[in-house]
Amino acid sequence: MRIEDIYLEPKNPLVRDYLNSFEQVADFYSYNPSDDQLFAQRAKRLDERNQAAPRAELVNVLRQYHSEELLSSQIEKNLDRLMEPDSLCVVGGQQAGLFTGPLYTLYKAITLIQLASREEQRLGRPVLPVFWIAGEDHDLEEVDHIHLPLRKELLKLQLDMGMDKGTRISISDMELDHQLDELLDQLTGMLPDTPHKQGLLQEMRELAHHSSSITHHFARLMHRLFSPYGLILIDSAYPPLRRLEVPFFEWLINEAAPLSEGVFTTAGKIQAKGYPLQVEPEERRVHLFLREQGERKALYLDGDGFRDREGDRYWSRQELLQRLDDRPEDFSNNVVTRPLMQEYLFPTLATVLGAGEIAYWALLKSAFESAGMDMPILFPRLGVTLVGPREEKWLRRYQITPSAAIYQLSEKEQAYLASQYQMDPVQTFAVIRQRIAEVYQPLLGDLSGLRHNMRHLGEVNQERVLREIHWLEQEVKKNLAERSAGDGHRFKELALHFCPSGMLQERVHNVLFYWNQYGEHWIRRLTEIPLLSKESHRVVYL
Repeated sequence: MRIEDIYLEPKNPLVRDYLNSFEQVADFYSYNPSDDQLFAQRAKRLDERNQAAPRAELVNVLRQYHSEELLSSQIEKNLDRLMEPDSLCVVGGQQAGLFTGPLYTLYKAITLIQLASREEQRLGRPVLPVFWIAGEDHDLEEVDHIHLPLRKELLKLQLDMGMDKGTRISISDMELDHQLDELLDQLTGMLPDTPHKQGLLQEMRELAHHSSSITHHFARLMHRLFSPYGLILIDSAYPPLRRLEVPFFEWLINEAAPLSEGVFTTAGKIQAKGYPLQVEPEERRVHLFLREQGERKALYLDGDGFRDREGDRYWSRQELLQRLDDRPEDFSNNVVTRPLMQEYLFPTLATVLGAGEIAYWALLKSAFESAGMDMPILFPRLGVTLVGPREEKWLRRYQITPSAAIYQLSEKEQAYLASQYQMDPVQTFAVIRQRIAEVYQPLLGDLSGLRHNMRHLGEVNQERVLREIHWLEQEVKKNLAERSAGDGHRFKELALHFCPSGMLQERVHNVLFYWNQYGEHWIRRLTEIPLLSKESHRVVYL
């Protein structure tokens, strides 16, 4: 394995300034990501805070969630260490994607593990990695499929849950029956034969067995990959966790109006500075969901009470508080309140986020402050592009850098083809025919003065030469077409691996392709090699 660093400039100007010109966005964030000394300052503020979930109750919930199948000696050790009053956490999360979803899910887990380890050494106190599985989310279309670069094209493998599009049921409430087995049957025929294929499929079938939901299967696979590093998992929809969250949900209900107004006002300030909004908050939106007849309903302020989006249902504040006390599992957070809830539950030293998440967290500083909290340090998730031997060979052949393969591949292809195929066979051979005619014309005249049939023999000879020239022209055209097509196919293959569908590889490809091709050793290597960086994107040659 070889690793090199490249710089990929963030497309979002807000994220660009967050990383490179923090003073431009200091109104929206609490900590400058370029100042590593602020980790100690953040730890001190956490030591002084009052509002937080009881530590012992939190650890008890985490123990219940992990139980036997999600427990390892290292996780058990980390849960014990979380009981220590000076312990801290590095938190990050993702939706429960099928087979872990896009590769960036793994890179987020690796960043959590490495950042927690680094800060534990620097601060001299326990720092534990926590992966928050967003099981309360209801967007099935984001998690029900994977993309694999197979057969020189991007193939989509999709889970059939038999649900109508737009169903707003939490992912953790969607039960699995035989769907994963059916997908694995399809995968068996799709994946090329490699030394790793049978072992991979056997392991995937074992993990699919007794997985009760998409999030349960996700947790089992993440545990399989990262339990040796003590990565603590928690499903945000886990009912015992919801009971622990009740006091903060009470605060969210009681403070819904100022919280909504603060986020909406901040959105205006972000736009006033010329930045785009990653999430556009709605006026009078309550940043909570209420489960009604199995589906999540967004809530809106309506006078002193609350209504659903359609205005068909109304709840008084007291009705919601009573519902919360009776059935806390009916309540869930949205993208605005989820970070606040994580801060309430965990002593969060830092949060690991992707670029889009860093952008929408700009809305939340006032929300944290209104809750008496301090926004944690936002640490950018590790970015990685994997390069196999075949792709590396094409990069060298066409003298293309990885960054150019990601952002400029079409231009590189056009320039290469233009430089290689300057010959126009039609024009070239037309000139040759003209020259042959010019050579033969005086020769045929001279031959006419000899034997009566010599001119005829000369004409026959000319035709024979022209036939040979025609054959050569066809061979040249055929060769050029083959070379052009071959280069075109190779550039298409580079695009499939470096910029599939115009996006970064890590946002599209799933780990199963690379596991099948190279085994899983590279995942362990990436987890153990120091990779943390706020500026670099890692190119990993497998």
